[in-house]
Amino acid sequence: MSWFKTGWKDANEEGAKSPFESKGPRRFWLPPEKSARILFLDEDPTSMWEHSFKMNGQWGNFEPCKTKNKMDDRCPPCDSDKKAFPSFVCFFTVINMTPWFTKKDSREICFQREVFAARMGSKEKPGIAKKLERLKASEGRLRGCVYEVYRSGKKTESVGDDFKLIEKVDVDGIEAYGREKLKAFVERVNANLPAKDHTTVDKVWTRNPWTPINFEKLFESDWKPRSLAELDRLFARGGAGNSSSDDRSDFSDDDPSGGDDIPY
Repeated sequence: MSWFKTGWKDANEEGAKSPFESKGPRRFWLPPEKSARILFLDEDPTSMWEHSFKMNGQWGNFEPCKTKNKMDDRCPPCDSDKKAFPSFVCFFTVINMTPWFTKKDSREICFQREVFAARMGSKEKPGIAKKLERLKASEGRLRGCVYEVYRSGKKTESVGDDFKLIEKVDVDGIEAYGREKLKAFVERVNANLPAKDHTTVDKVWTRNPWTPINFEKLFESDWKPRSLAELDRLFARGGAGNSSSDDRSDFSDDDPSGGDDIPY
């Protein structure tokens, strides 16, 4: 894979140039005027130009830009009449430490490994990725930092725009820290499950380890870009539309950012 970028240098240089089924890890997402606590597992971003668009009236659809990422000589979203402008997006791995509950059966979901997708923006209108770069410079690192993140309004990026440092976990002690947090979570989960369905910290950790996501592998598997033919069909049907807004308020509460469910 060579079409995506890695590190702050590539992200800054490139960013300065001016119904799909969701699989793989969820994207971290906040409703307006809500907050969540997250632990960063990456030090530097993996980044690319990405389209974000509605499909049949629903957000949660993303696709790498074929031309901006130099993957092909044309890009159906760019060529459509929907004004599908891509954004330069930086990806980080985070652990979402704030619980939420499914509507269907009130299951508690917490400590999931998710993708924090932040826009680089421009010099005139910097995105959240630039704020993360400043936070890293201020604290000396991102990996191991726990932040309380707040999204101040509907027009702000859906990952939040206000960051408060809560604690800095030793980078060599993240697994021990995570397993300790999972103990209480597993106890709460098991209290609401029949004995035959009880889980353990080891099982939860194996399914959802507190380690950085291999984005190269992710982009070759669950997040593999669609072919030109697939995109042509999608945008030719007229079901796909795009907006420069980052509003995701129409996602469901059960699964606000798509992705695989995490079994206990």
